[in-house]
Amino acid sequence: MKQFVICWFVIFLAVCGVLTVVFSFLNLYVLDIIDSASHIVFVLLLLTTIVNLIRTIRYRLIKSEKWPRFRFVLAMTIMLFFFFAGLQLIILGTIIDSKARTEVKARLAEMDENTATVMIDGITIDNPETFIASLKDLRFMSHHRTRKLDRETIEIIDGDKRLALAMSQDSGHRNRYWVYYPRYSTTTTKSIGGFFR
Repeated sequence: MKQFVICWFVIFLAVCGVLTVVFSFLNLYVLDIIDSASHIVFVLLLLTTIVNLIRTIRYRLIKSEKWPRFRFVLAMTIMLFFFFAGLQLIILGTIIDSKARTEVKARLAEMDENTATVMIDGITIDNPETFIASLKDLRFMSHHRTRKLDRETIEIIDGDKRLALAMSQDSGHRNRYWVYYPRYSTTTTKSIGGFFR
């Protein structure tokens, strides 16, 4: 059993490494679809794990028999469950956030800070160049056990160029803001990083 677990762990790491390389070459639209599909697989595996666990306990307690097949299926389901959990949370999440930040920064670089207009919740702000300069410093940030306050919509307009974002102020650090990118379903609900304002 120990050798089986070690073998599975090595395979898990190898597959994660291959998927990381493959995902890094895909665009955000494809990654967004894969992320949505992985949520469905994750839920199905969770339900299957619960069902197999109940069946295993039932046969062990009621019939007082060992059912190696159920134990094997249960073990495989749990391993697949954690594989897809890791795939979704670690690999996909990290790559999607990184690519989304890169895309937002590239679109900001195409805009002129001096002529662009910035609206937050539909209200045009003063000194948009300062806000855009801060937003260009968008980067990965850890949460530090804080929560995000109410979300505000951001629209940056420069001629025919438009960029729609959303941001939430951090509850612990009031000068820190979390950014969302509504262009994709994954980055609409999950922040892609933060900046200081």
